[in-house]
Amino acid sequence: LGLAIGRVAESRGIAFALAAIIPHGILEIPAIIASSAIGFRLAWEVLRKIFSGGSILRELRRGIRFFLLRIIPLLFIAAFIEAFITPAIALLVSRP
Repeated sequence: LGLAIGRVAESRGIAFALAAIIPHGILEIPAIIASSAIGFRLAWEVLRKIFSGGSILRELRRGIRFFLLRIIPLLFIAAFIEAFITPAIALLVSRP
């Protein structure tokens, strides 16, 4: 991502590069970070249960619920913004 932004910034300007990333990135990046956190939490719970016994079903249900109710909607909104709003903003910024 950094290399791509750098190349675009060199050819089209930093304003265009940021306009092409920021509108949908505001939602997309936190959703990706939260998804990673869910994965790390589940991995931690699996390791805990391996050594202490028990079930991870409760934590698995929590993770899936959070993913379905929070992450998926954020990614759909980000995709809509990326497809329909970001190009318009980038076009406005690229005009002299």
